[in-house]
This record gives sequence, C-alpha cells and structure tokens, in this order.
Amino acid sequence: MKFLPILTDRTRTEVDWTCGRKRYYGFEYDITGITKPEAAWALRFGIKVHDALLTLVSKGESPNFYTNLIQELKVLHSDPSSQNALEMAHIGTGLVYCFYRRILPKLLGTYEILMIPGLVAAEMEVVLPISKDLLWMAKPDLLLRHKQTGGVWYLDYKTTGSSSADWVNQWSKSVQLHMTGKAIEKTIGEPVEGMVIVGFYKGYNRDQRQNSVFSYGWGKKGNGGLGDQFSSEYVRGWQRFPTHLYPSGFQKWLDMIPEETLVKQFPMTAPIFINEGMVEKLVAQVHYREQAISRAIGMLEDNPPPLAREMILRANFPQDFRQCEPMYGDPCQFRECC
Repeated sequence: MKFLPILTDRTRTEVDWTCGRKRYYGFEYDITGITKPEAAWALRFGIKVHDALLTLVSKGESPNFYTNLIQELKVLHSDPSSQNALEMAHIGTGLVYCFYRRILPKLLGTYEILMIPGLVAAEMEVVLPISKDLLWMAKPDLLLRHKQTGGVWYLDYKTTGSSSADWVNQWSKSVQLHMTGKAIEKTIGEPVEGMVIVGFYKGYNRDQRQNSVFSYGWGKKGNGGLGDQFSSEYVRGWQRFPTHLYPSGFQKWLDMIPEETLVKQFPMTAPIFINEGMVEKLVAQVHYREQAISRAIGMLEDNPPPLAREMILRANFPQDFRQCEPMYGDPCQFRECC
C-alpha cells in the first residue's frame, strides 16, 4: 500500500487555535469536513484580489481586464446591485490596478520576480516536512530576488480594513509568514533573506459609505474661466463624488492619485526575518497536535456509542463558545452542529 502523509497548513492550524470543534467540523468530519456555506464577502473579496494579482504577474494585462474585474467583484457581492457592491468593486479594482502599475514597478527597481524553473514564482506550492508522516503546505503570493544581494524575498498580500501602525507591526510573529518562509527554503533549496507583508487597504465605512480614495473623490465646478477641479483628498467646500463618474474615466482617476496618497493604501512592514526559534517551537506543537487529531479521528472512525463519541470530541476538539457569535466578524458557520 502506498504511504500517504498527513497534510496540514496555516488555515487548519489557526482555525484549531481559535476553536477545536470548528477545526473538526471544517476539516476532519467525514474525512474532508462539512461542505461550508458560501464564504463571507470579505473572504470572497480577498480571494478575487489575490487571483487578479496572480493573473497579472503571471500573464500580464489583457484587453478590458480592469473593466471585467469591476463586474466580477460586483457579482461576488451578496447584493450586486447595491451601492456597497459598486464601492467595493472599484476599491478592489483600484487596489489591483495601482499595485500592478504603480507599486510593483517601484519594488522591481530593487527586486526581480523569481522564476522557477522558467515560471513566475507566484502562488507556487511549497512544502515543509514536519516529520516523515506530516507535511505543512503553503502558497506564497510572490517570490522575488534582490538585485544586489541575490537573496530570495517573500512578498505576502493582505487585504485589510486597517492601515494603522498596530496592523503593520502585528506580523513579526505571524505563523503563516515564518512557516511559509521555511517551506520556501525547503522547496527551492535556498535561504529566504527576508519577508514583507503588503497591505491592500479597503478604506473604512462611515455614513453608509465605504470610503476610499478608490471609491470617492472631491470635486469643484469651474467658474471664471477655470475648468472643473478634482482631488483625491478632502477639500473644504468641495463635493464628494463616486470615482466611477470621474469625467476622464476610472483608470484616469487612478493614474492621477498623488504618490503620497497612494502609498497610504498599501501599508508595508519593515523587512521580517525568519525566527528560527519560533519556527522550531511551532513545528513541534503542530506535530504533536496533528498526531493527537489523527488518533482522535481513528477512534471516531470506529463508530463509538454517542456518549463515547462526545467524550472523544470534548477531549480532542474542545469548543470555544466565544467564537459562536464573536463581537467582530461573522458567526461560526458550524454553530448549528454544536
């Protein structure tokens, strides 16, 4: 019989840390986990932005790419005809357009996109062997090579509703970042010189609007021979307007956003370096936990009586009732199962 290792990843680990029972229902129940309801809008939005960036980095721009992306983002929304769907579609498209056309070219002054072998190293599968029977899987967003040092760098995208210093500073101990860094090293056979998180700021909600430089601008009608005036920043006495109504077109609006305003939409961490001690501890903890889960699943597969089954679940997949309906975010999609 061919040996099949246990596969795990960041999502399984972080869900398990949040609530053991959610890990069970989401990934272990009946081998593959319960089929999940439609993902939350924020997750669907983030996935679409990631997919669009992957397409651009791998294949480049195609005709009507950004026009199509606006429509695709609107359709993903739970209410495609709503004002919020229109706002978020332009925010998502603005983020993708400005990163690819204005932010990435600046980064490529220092780095070049890594090719392995001859293919763009964007969302390539990497694996960190934790033991002979357990593999940690990841898909780093983009790998780069520093033009001066020749070292490999890992770029990770995060859509976010915050651009604060606290948001930027939280990533130094990110499980995903450090474990993925080690998985990259094991997969390509080169050390990772550094890692950077790039935030894609979605703006903030106020007065039933999703406010962002990509969704709204400020304008003033011309008079006295002066033409109409527009600004991406608030100007007292000027009127707010949706960016899709900018007279020269949405893409022209994106092109005219000043550099100092644009960089605020893409908060970046300082270089982060793999914390070997932390990774060593994480590997040991993940190994121990996944072995315990495997043993528990083996016991459950023997179809124990209801009381024994419940005792196995309590011991190995404890519930965190704070996650059923958290103060922030969506209710747990498996709360009815509990």
